[in-house]
Amino acid sequence: MCVRTLLVIYRMKSNYIYTILVLAVCSAFFLNGDMLYGAFGIPYTAPGGSRFIKFHLYAYLVSGGFLLLMFRNGMAHIPASLGSIFPYWVTSVLSILFTMAYSLFFVGYTSIAYFIDTLLIPIIAIPLIIELDDQQKENLIKIVAYLILLNSLVALGEFVVKRWIYPAPFGLGGYFRSRAFLGHALNNALIAASLSPLLMKKIKLNFEVYLGIVFCSLLAFGGRAALFIFSFFALLIFSLELRQFLKKKHGRSRGIVTVSLLLFFPISAALFVILFQTNLPTRIVSLLFLDDSAQARFDLFDMLRYFSVRDWIFGLPSSSQIFYLQQKIGILIIENYVVDWICHFGLLGTIPLILSMTMVFIYSIRHIKAFTIFPIGIFLSVSVFNNSLCTKTPALFFLTIILFCLSGNKESKKRSGEYDDTANKVFNNGVYPYI
Repeated sequence: MCVRTLLVIYRMKSNYIYTILVLAVCSAFFLNGDMLYGAFGIPYTAPGGSRFIKFHLYAYLVSGGFLLLMFRNGMAHIPASLGSIFPYWVTSVLSILFTMAYSLFFVGYTSIAYFIDTLLIPIIAIPLIIELDDQQKENLIKIVAYLILLNSLVALGEFVVKRWIYPAPFGLGGYFRSRAFLGHALNNALIAASLSPLLMKKIKLNFEVYLGIVFCSLLAFGGRAALFIFSFFALLIFSLELRQFLKKKHGRSRGIVTVSLLLFFPISAALFVILFQTNLPTRIVSLLFLDDSAQARFDLFDMLRYFSVRDWIFGLPSSSQIFYLQQKIGILIIENYVVDWICHFGLLGTIPLILSMTMVFIYSIRHIKAFTIFPIGIFLSVSVFNNSLCTKTPALFFLTIILFCLSGNKESKKRSGEYDDTANKVFNNGVYPYI
């Protein structure tokens, strides 16, 4: 009986993959590096400890699922199942592996966990996502949507009581910033701002309310770039939605929808002031002010003036030299992942890493551009203004999950001849379609 049960589980291909991905998403969401160290003393992002604990649980889960998929079906199954995605996928994988090998040879093993958790695992997860059926992909999107909503609500609760839900290993500066479940405030802001346009219509909640909660949480996170970039793209989305509603392409009352769209941001701001008793006008003014933290994001480009030709190609030879340049221009942290990559790996390692990300985004834009232009634009814009992608973060993992749950559905329908390209045609006519 036990053997028969194991055989049944072994044959349930999409079920075990779905379970692995759900566990990976939940572990990446709830077990961030600061929580592991502050609450459990596990130095996932802190110095010390075994090399094995430097890799996150979701990295082990996705890697195990990928190896199991290859063991069951063979290497030839990967290109066959990926179809038109495969050239983009293999280019991304080889680009990351090249920079990993370069870093391992010249820098050492210290960056390997970063490469795997932040950059490689999102790419490795794509073949697993493609194996899911449409209902499982839809359920996975809904899980992420509700997790982002929960994270935003917890962030607002933290901001009210001025307490974090778990001990923080270090302070966050002169004023309180919510941390919620995803750790650092700027990491929270990047994930919430970039994913919410894709998730806003995936749960049983009015999308204006969903984006309003995310908008308020961005204030609690204190992510200035994320707040303004998200607001710009949200207003663009609303303008396209408004055009659609005015053309009577939706069943709800046109007048009610128009008013709700126009009053979305004023209502969100009013609720934030009334319910949370914060001085929102003063906060907005402080967000607009170019303080030392914001100035440092521009000053870090001065580092590049001190680079020799060798430094540009191969990167700086040691961490001490990077630290010396930081001290010379007066910054503590390199809050731009491209500059950070150039410092550590040079253009020889940076170009493959950029290529690995752009391959995924290019595929998404070419095949499901109506759904992905906004979140990809937000992600790329916000990420260059903070150092989230310089650290181990599940931001790319979450974004890849959502993009390829959507693109996977489209790809499978194309193969079966059931795909209708109306959404992209509608988008090209200036209307943001319902996801």
